[in-house]
Amino acid sequence: PLAYFNLGTIYLYQGRLKEATREFQNTIRLLEKRSKDEPIGFCEDFNVEFLLRASRKTLIEISNGGR
Repeated sequence: PLAYFNLGTIYLYQGRLKEATREFQNTIRLLEKRSKDEPIGFCEDFNVEFLLRASRKTLIEISNGGR
């Protein structure tokens, strides 16, 4: 999920909103299958719930016209 999130972020900053949307949707799809407090990556404070909120917030921003 973290790779999809990072790729979505790269696409977002490149202005490739369709691709960014797809990657954030992939992130959410994968994370929804996991426990909310499960750590993601190498930082125990960076967990599934945090990444889910960030991905959903970004999708809302994209749907409202981008950043």
